[in-house]
Amino acid sequence: DLTKPKGLPTTFYSIEQARKIIPNCEIILSTWEGEKTDLLNYDKIIKSTDPGPQGKSKQNSIPNNVNRQITSTVAGLKAATYEFSLKIRSDTILTSNRFIEKFNRTPPPDAKWALFKQKIISNNLSSRNPRALPNTPLCFHPADHAHYGNTIDLLTLWDIPLQTEFDANFYIENPHPDGFRINETSRLTPEQHICTSAFKKKFEINISHYSDKCPDLLEQSEKSLLNNFLFLKDKDFSVRIDKYHTIEHQKYEWLRYPPN
Repeated sequence: DLTKPKGLPTTFYSIEQARKIIPNCEIILSTWEGEKTDLLNYDKIIKSTDPGPQGKSKQNSIPNNVNRQITSTVAGLKAATYEFSLKIRSDTILTSNRFIEKFNRTPPPDAKWALFKQKIISNNLSSRNPRALPNTPLCFHPADHAHYGNTIDLLTLWDIPLQTEFDANFYIENPHPDGFRINETSRLTPEQHICTSAFKKKFEINISHYSDKCPDLLEQSEKSLLNNFLFLKDKDFSVRIDKYHTIEHQKYEWLRYPPN
């Protein structure tokens, strides 16, 4: 039954669906101090201090929540006791466990490009193929909504430094390189900050801004992502995110990495 119960938060439904689809799973809810969680059927709860959004306020500016993502995700993963973990947002609904079968049949990364022991299964909603739009390639831009893999690998991806205030406010003083993201002030997108910070643990990555068009960077991004992730269309993962799964978003599948 994919009908959300009336009067209940999406997180309640997300947890109940996960229990149905992955029996005996360990549900860890990572949230903030002061949040009401009485109705939620979790196994463990982690309440962190909210680092808050970044980006100086200006007219029509969009706040950057990457430090919130990092803080809550790492806290949850560090509390996990299973060898494998699924990281999903609290507004994300599982509709099948097909991603586990895909993971079990996925070969390991090429040793030359490997950051992880095993490839991480990722949804593809914002997993950008940098060759799709040459003028705005968005290198190192895997989706950050749903990840499944070895818990150690997920921590390698997510246990990274928080974004600095300098990077968060970069486009307060500097001109944007193109007409994209004009209401955002961070030097990189949240996805790029997470991904490049993780890969810098092992590789040298020189990315000057979100729209860096360096051919060597594009090739490095492509090799790194396709060797360390298996990108699945959201419907094949399978997840449902009502906020994003609209007719409008369906038009942009051509921008995304297809399944390997």
